[in-house]
Amino acid sequence: MALVKMAKGEGHLELREVPKPCVKTGHVLIKPEAVGICGSDVARYTGKLVDYEPPRILGHEFSGTIAEVGDNVTQLNPGDRIVCETHGTYCGSCYFCMTGQHALCSARKGIGYGVDGAYAQYVLAPAEMAHPMPESLEFEEAALTDTLTVALHAVADRVRLEPGNTIVVFGMGPVGLLALQVARLYGPSKIIAVDISENVRLKMARELGADHTIAADSQDTMSAIQDYTGGKGADVCIDTAGSHAALEVALKVTRPSGQVVVVGTHAKAEETDIERIVTKQLAMIGSWSHTWMNCETALRLLAARKVSTRTLITHSLPLTEWKKAFEILLNLEGVKAILRP
Repeated sequence: MALVKMAKGEGHLELREVPKPCVKTGHVLIKPEAVGICGSDVARYTGKLVDYEPPRILGHEFSGTIAEVGDNVTQLNPGDRIVCETHGTYCGSCYFCMTGQHALCSARKGIGYGVDGAYAQYVLAPAEMAHPMPESLEFEEAALTDTLTVALHAVADRVRLEPGNTIVVFGMGPVGLLALQVARLYGPSKIIAVDISENVRLKMARELGADHTIAADSQDTMSAIQDYTGGKGADVCIDTAGSHAALEVALKVTRPSGQVVVVGTHAKAEETDIERIVTKQLAMIGSWSHTWMNCETALRLLAARKVSTRTLITHSLPLTEWKKAFEILLNLEGVKAILRP
């Protein structure tokens, strides 16, 4: 049984019987134990994201158990508990692949949209993408390692944080909440969390260490940030919202010579105030996916309990109740939902 996107457009997501994949040389066959529902999966369900060719099994945030290993796989064995990066195929020989930046390989196809994913009894993946889980981690919290790697790449690799910084995080979805936690490790003086409304996500942001929260539908976000920072603004803004409105506010409230990192993907091309970026001497930086080392670091942070993914999981349901889980997220009634195949 697998959750398959049968056609493009809204809906067309169905539970279907599918054949068991055959293990290949250099690959492992994994039995998913827990699979997170990513916002991109919700967008594919609603028809807003069409980066796949149907029929396609969705799901890319997962942990599981090795079921079979292919030829030339020597570091993994059946029964091993693992998390898996999202790179399903890639060239393996370009600069980006050779330096652990597989997400930037022009030949890359992602698990769960470029190739079949983890909302299934079995999923096939390159062996080098499977990382052994620390014994202390449970499958559900480990399934969100991928989400943590995205936040970690943005905060640790793409910008320069310093102790005492004032940081604003836009968008309190899972990536934003994890970016907040990673940023907290750098010793900022203030972290401000912004979301569209006063909801479970802003409540969770406060529990995870946000010093101040702003609900954009009831407050003027720019004024609220300026008031809270005494007119200084932010040293660093982290945009995980994927909203043009949020990005425009970020560019306005970041102090001169500050940094804006854009993590959330935007559904369409938008005009940006380049003059503001130039005259304020802002560093505007994109951040895409993660690196191999981010995955290793994420697992160490989780095992050391420096960052929590478990806190984000508000719902855990069997794969057969996928529609309920998707509707919970669409209605903003939860933060992260897990499906158990």
